[in-house]
Amino acid sequence: MSATVDVRQKSAFASDQEIERVRRATKARPPIGSPFDLSPEALDAMEARFDQLSSGEMCKASLSARRAATSGNLYYLKSHLAWAINYVRTCNEAGRIDLDDEKTQAAFTFMQMADHLFGRWEHHPLFSLISKSIVLEYPHAVTQLLAATYLSDLGTTTGFNNPADFSGQSPDLFINANPLETISLEVKAPQELQWPSPCPSPAALEDLLAKQIHKASKQITGEWGRSGFRRFVGK
Repeated sequence: MSATVDVRQKSAFASDQEIERVRRATKARPPIGSPFDLSPEALDAMEARFDQLSSGEMCKASLSARRAATSGNLYYLKSHLAWAINYVRTCNEAGRIDLDDEKTQAAFTFMQMADHLFGRWEHHPLFSLISKSIVLEYPHAVTQLLAATYLSDLGTTTGFNNPADFSGQSPDLFINANPLETISLEVKAPQELQWPSPCPSPAALEDLLAKQIHKASKQITGEWGRSGFRRFVGK
């Protein structure tokens, strides 16, 4: 700048270099596209990687999943990832993987989705806030990361909120509309839409959607988010 800047309202300044530095550190990286290996060694390596990224939560969850399976609980989904890896291990031990089986399809989906999202976001400075959730709160954490991934791939930089920065409930994500205003984004993963629950009817789905939107309204912050919610619900 070659002259004095007269600032009369709220303003912010940032260099192009700083903006690019932040974007490199916070946007989703390109997908890796590695082969999906189901060998016992590959499953052990996947579990160890997830355990490292989740600060030890993966191995604890896997132990619980194995105990549940041994006792006959075939749908112990306290940790979807632990259940999936243990299920595929059981199939390997039996010498047969049935690709038409619903449980096999679900296990593959859980594992591939987590591996894909870990690869795209593990570089993020706030990834440690989410990595444990992928192990312990899989449906919500994956939905949150998928929303951020789609937005990032379309060129919209999305931020992850740190719940410690809020006194009450906080939105999952945000978009900086400008240097001084943000748009809140909240994702929901209701139990009714999670496997193995049956698919709800159109009427039940509409009712469920309305309830989730009203729940989310309590977590939307900032005028951009509130005004968008009011327009959506017609209030």
